[in-house]
Amino acid sequence: MKGRFQPTTVGNMVRCKDGSYVCQADYAELASLMRECRIALDDLLRKKPMMTGLLTC
Repeated sequence: MKGRFQPTTVGNMVRCKDGSYVCQADYAELASLMRECRIALDDLLRKKPMMTGLLTC
């Protein structure tokens, strides 16, 4: 995906955008939690479209 940050895997570590490293299992868990948050946010915006103006990303 051009233009998007793609993490680099080194052993069982993943290099983050800021240059730090995180355990691959932790990275997968964090990514899963972020997807759940995004799904919840999308659901909220479908129910209350007037809140769309508050979305900054």
